[in-house]
Amino acid sequence: MTYPLIMFSMLLLVSCKVNNKTSTTPISTPSGWPGEWYYSIVDPYKLPAKPFMARMMNTKGELYESRLILKGVGGLNPASQGKWGDNAFASLSTNDAVPGLPWIFSICWFSVVEQKTYESTIFIPKEGVDLMQEEIFYPLHTGRIIGDYRDVVYFGLAPGGAIRAWLRNPGPDGKRVVIAEGSSVSGNEMKWCPEVTGHGVSERIKEFIKDKQFPYGEW
Repeated sequence: MTYPLIMFSMLLLVSCKVNNKTSTTPISTPSGWPGEWYYSIVDPYKLPAKPFMARMMNTKGELYESRLILKGVGGLNPASQGKWGDNAFASLSTNDAVPGLPWIFSICWFSVVEQKTYESTIFIPKEGVDLMQEEIFYPLHTGRIIGDYRDVVYFGLAPGGAIRAWLRNPGPDGKRVVIAEGSSVSGNEMKWCPEVTGHGVSERIKEFIKDKQFPYGEW
């Protein structure tokens, strides 16, 4: 469940290290915008990420935290083998609805293949927020034209602490639109994420990476 926090100075401390050019100017919301957004996690094929906590700030400066209860199984996406493919689907999803429009997203996650915890932070630029507010019209198979919004942000998490964000066009197009790239810290550099353990490397992962130079892939 996502809930508002009173104290948000810690996230701001993390975020200022990611992109000091990000504007704090409030962004107006169009009347048709549904008023909330969702997020899903994408990880590489056979290189699962295990997210367990996230904090997000919207464009009004309101902060929310979620102890992630994710649906799905990571590392099963063949469209994300070696790189993020255009058809890479969400491996892990949540029912969390976050009010407003996204500005900062920070996530704690465990890279199974590296046996390492990361704290990753990413800014959603104004261009991405604008795309989320743009209504897209497309035809149904019946010929009826409907409108929808890009109200789901997909976050790709990969070994080495790589994090990217993208949107998808609604309807049959489904085109992936990359909107941001973030950065990660680990170990003593983490500001709010705890270290975690307990996720072993399976035999299928060991077999997959045995002939690959690691870190593997272009994320």
